[in-house]
Amino acid sequence: MGEDGDGGGSVGSGADIDWSALNAKLPYERTESSQNKRKKMFKDFDPNRNGYLSLAEVRFYSIRFATDSAFKPLRFVDAG
Repeated sequence: MGEDGDGGGSVGSGADIDWSALNAKLPYERTESSQNKRKKMFKDFDPNRNGYLSLAEVRFYSIRFATDSAFKPLRFVDAG
């Protein structure tokens, strides 16, 4: 159990996370549909298709997923 009793632990950055909204996006059910969604998510998280997730890949795609930008194309802006 986390410090706040929700089982999620603490984030450390002081970020206010809406765990209900995040959980609503995660395909956790034991159905074929949820399993297919999890496989797709893993493929999205593993862009080099090596079958492993690096910390950098997990961080990058978790942030995108949590902020809903996973459903929008990324735009890189040239700062120069």
